[in-house]
Amino acid sequence: MKPKNCLSSFDYSQAPETAVLLKSNFLVDLEDYRDSSERFELTRMEWMLIQTAFYMTQKIKEKHGDYLFSADTEFSISFKNFCELWKIEDVKKKQEDGSLYREITKSLKQVMAMQFNYPRIDTGEMALSGYFSEISYSNQQFTFSIPNGIIGYIKNYGSYTWYFFENIIKLKNNAEASVLYEYINKYKHQKDITEIDGKCQFEIQIPLTKLRQILAPTAYPIVSDFCRYALKPALKAITTNTTMELELLSSVKKGRNVDGYVLSVSISDVEMDLRNAFKIERNKKSIMNEEQRIKFAMLLLSDEVYCAFEPQKEGEKVAVYLSRIRNLLKDNSYVEKIYLPFLKSTGYKNKRLDIKLGQLEVKDAEEVSEA
Repeated sequence: MKPKNCLSSFDYSQAPETAVLLKSNFLVDLEDYRDSSERFELTRMEWMLIQTAFYMTQKIKEKHGDYLFSADTEFSISFKNFCELWKIEDVKKKQEDGSLYREITKSLKQVMAMQFNYPRIDTGEMALSGYFSEISYSNQQFTFSIPNGIIGYIKNYGSYTWYFFENIIKLKNNAEASVLYEYINKYKHQKDITEIDGKCQFEIQIPLTKLRQILAPTAYPIVSDFCRYALKPALKAITTNTTMELELLSSVKKGRNVDGYVLSVSISDVEMDLRNAFKIERNKKSIMNEEQRIKFAMLLLSDEVYCAFEPQKEGEKVAVYLSRIRNLLKDNSYVEKIYLPFLKSTGYKNKRLDIKLGQLEVKDAEEVSEA
């Protein structure tokens, strides 16, 4: 269902700069769902185009106070604004020789061809789509639309990742380091952070398979070469260009073979303050978003057992009854109360509630951000 007052179009120039970018952890890991027969690594321009799309959805939030867009909304950004956003050097020269236009349009085609088979956030059913449902472009701007399945994860973060957008601008010429930087940021909310020598630090262990997937899927089959020529340069690029400092502490072995690496991660005081602020804000946020409340209120209304539990009042019109149920679903304690007996049977799934109510093993909780 199309949201009320949904924007039919949104142009990049309509809102101020965005300082912090938020993404669902599912979208951070979306590449895991791409056909394994395709190449995995993104080029720097493909990465920039994808991040621009998420950046623009964030700008709608900042300007309008809600995510008033759907699969019908067209997002537009001029080549000029795109270059300014990413601080691309030698723009005039690249425009004159046509190399910039060729690089952008080639990358738009590549991104449009990427397909993922992933579970929908509302039903859990598998969906096949790409980052974009449609892309059009001219010599002045490009316009895109986002598929419903992806929009679900944009509007309902669940466990999420956030970072300063300026940091990935500084990493724009190193797509591999950019992806690794984004991936490591997931753990800012999942790990205990301690202050050591005036720095806010935590440690993470990343499997070698994941690091290869991000940095060099096919290159450097010898682990020592991979560490020297792929991993260490990426760690240095992140430490040099962003507010995050990384240090390779040790390798993790399985038998005689390296199975992963342990990294020390230091974040700035400002990031630590924002981390705490996001935690407070997250605790206030409704479990269900508006689209989910609309959908599952209708499904609950068709459940006779639920209607006996939450009966229609005498003289209450059906539309008013439905609206009352939707308002009840804004209350997190109410959603939790009816989750097992009613909501789950309608197809609604929430991993946080499954863990909290003992429906998943405790070990699965590590996959869910505490943010």
